[in-house]
Amino acid sequence: MLLANLATMQQNLLNMTEDLKQKMALQKVQALENNRTKQALDNAAAPVMLTSQ
Repeated sequence: MLLANLATMQQNLLNMTEDLKQKMALQKVQALENNRTKQALDNAAAPVMLTSQ
């Protein structure tokens, strides 16, 4: 019983770790996209307005 519980806990930790890795990778992509947008806005010579679709 104890070993089964420990195995379940270990599997849950592995799943959580994998989920966090995926979320971090997505956040990295989003941060890069946001940075490109920020740089473009910072370098724009004329006023710019962004809207969402």
